[in-house]
Amino acid sequence: MKTFLRLAFFGSSLFVLGASALGCNDPVPPTPKGAVSMKLSTIVPTLKDAEGNAIGCTIGGSELKMGVVDGNAHTSVDEEQGAYKVVCRVAADGSFTASLSGPRTSTTQLSFDIEGKATQGGDVQGTQVSFGDSQFGAYKSNPATSCTVSLSTASGDNALAVTSGRIWGKFTCPRLSVLDATDTSSCATVGYFVFENCDE
Repeated sequence: MKTFLRLAFFGSSLFVLGASALGCNDPVPPTPKGAVSMKLSTIVPTLKDAEGNAIGCTIGGSELKMGVVDGNAHTSVDEEQGAYKVVCRVAADGSFTASLSGPRTSTTQLSFDIEGKATQGGDVQGTQVSFGDSQFGAYKSNPATSCTVSLSTASGDNALAVTSGRIWGKFTCPRLSVLDATDTSSCATVGYFVFENCDE
């Protein structure tokens, strides 16, 4: 009986060790990557506040970039470069949420967040976009002025696509407003974004 118990214990130990060894050999998931490029412009016609004062875009003409992306090519950034943070999820049904921030080693800090749903070959409204810049401040869309994500290739943006864990799209926002109580600046924007190696 003692011999049997020793053999049983020894066999169980080998099983545990074997399972642990297999776990150590599991492949490391690829690092999430992303890129965004957006250009801000003055809203036409001119917006007015409650007192009738014009609301301009104080950063009109500015272009914000992390990595390089348009409708046909991109160069993504990731955490392995030591200056960026990428968090993203893209589900099989096209719903997605993604965040890109950096460079953390620079005096200028940028952040970009986007959440919505995309359809291959089409346009989907209801996307929420926000961005922050240590020089320009923080801006955000709201449900009344939500953004549109397009994956249409009709205009020559041939690379736009969505699949589980990856999205490459174009976004258009009629109004992004500065996040303070004054409502002193609101801008329109058009841009491109790509996120890959995301959670599904």
